[in-house]
Amino acid sequence: MEIGIWEFVFIILVITFSGINNYLIKFSLRGALPAPVGYNLFAKVGHLSVLGLSIWYLGWLFGLLFFALYLFNIINASISWIFTYLFIISNKQNGQDLNMTVYGFFPILVFVLLAVCIISFFVVPFQNFREIIDYYDYQPILYFSVVSAVGALIRILIMKSAKNAN
Repeated sequence: MEIGIWEFVFIILVITFSGINNYLIKFSLRGALPAPVGYNLFAKVGHLSVLGLSIWYLGWLFGLLFFALYLFNIINASISWIFTYLFIISNKQNGQDLNMTVYGFFPILVFVLLAVCIISFFVVPFQNFREIIDYYDYQPILYFSVVSAVGALIRILIMKSAKNAN
């Protein structure tokens, strides 16, 4: 049992979707999106795709646990905050509020996420996280924990330095 290309695609898509969605949700809450209904529809489809992919790749229990971490922004707070931070910096440099390139890329990302979700049901066998853990001897949990902790610490340091710079 090896972690293949589909698992890496899953990780990259979830991190990217989490970062872009978190960036856009800030504008949605302020009512600053050009088409809020479209954003909400694509966000819901994206969330359902992440749920389906996480259950498919991690099994029922750990898939639901991963999805809960995703929904409560633990993934964003540790890893995908980098996207949000870069988008905010690029907007301040351009003098814009909403990055329209990111906003336009969001539906494309959701379609890709949905396509990977559907394709995975046919190409990748259903994963049981216990089998993955037995095969890799708890390395995935250790790696995820270390990356999350380091990412959260880096985020704290960068946000504090950005706050002090202003």
